[in-house]
Amino acid sequence: MIYPYNLLQINHHTIFGASLIGEGVFIPLSNEGEAIQGNHFQDQHTLQNYGEQLMAAAKTNWAISEFGENREKAFRLFGYPQMVNEGRFFHLGLDVWLPQNTSLHSPHNGRVVESMYEKGPGNYGGMVVIEYLVNDFTFYIVFGHLDKDSIVKNGSAILSGEPVGRVGGMESNGGYFIHTHLQVLTERGYQEGFAHKGYATKEQFLTISNWCLDPRFLLFV
Repeated sequence: MIYPYNLLQINHHTIFGASLIGEGVFIPLSNEGEAIQGNHFQDQHTLQNYGEQLMAAAKTNWAISEFGENREKAFRLFGYPQMVNEGRFFHLGLDVWLPQNTSLHSPHNGRVVESMYEKGPGNYGGMVVIEYLVNDFTFYIVFGHLDKDSIVKNGSAILSGEPVGRVGGMESNGGYFIHTHLQVLTERGYQEGFAHKGYATKEQFLTISNWCLDPRFLLFV
């Protein structure tokens, strides 16, 4: 099935409620980005401090790190084996930097198909996957790096605007800088396990629309 971006035309509740202040900033985490080139990626705490400085200078409380970035250098620095050993370096979600405990909300009526805690460094920590049917298309949104005690119950129906969970701190989010990872899956992508793969190999990324869609439409209402 082809997933055209008529999803862009749907009206939906904002995921972030009224929590965003200012216009936000872009923080590239790719091999060529300033975070790597400027040596701000020594560890997750160094990266967090770098991001907070950029957001403070722009008088905003949020930032975006993009879908599709090649983050090989970062992962080789951190040594997360689940990505390095499989060569999965191409980012499949949209990372939204937000203050810890920011509440996230469902953009549509849907059904919670997974709600769990992925333990261990480099994993999702608290994560939720919600199934949606909009304009005759079934798709899934992954909310990653959440506070494990805040996430919605698995198997439950969820209405547009209802809380999904809160952004987790480093002790709860897999050890990453403080953000949520938003990933949009096709039916095939969900069936083939991409809900638990936030990164793809170079070969997979050439045809990634079979499994994952660019999630930037989630930022707009």
